[in-house]
Amino acid sequence: MNTLSERDRRGTLPVRLVKTAGFFFLVSMVAFAAVNILANMFQHTFIMIVETVIVGVPFLIAVGCAVGAVVAAIVRHNRHAPV
Repeated sequence: MNTLSERDRRGTLPVRLVKTAGFFFLVSMVAFAAVNILANMFQHTFIMIVETVIVGVPFLIAVGCAVGAVVAAIVRHNRHAPV
């Protein structure tokens, strides 16, 4: 089993978290557009609940990744700051 060393990884943790946040935000917006079309066609309460779940979960993951990226950037900055 080969583990990646720090220099073999692509980007720092904040950069990877921002990219992940962007990906899940994009998924959330595409899902919102697709489900919104279905909700307008059927106009059923169940469709609205499904829309909330399908759009909400990726959006919450994106927000969590964005907050994690900010925290990781702050921690990284504080670790390298002189005391």
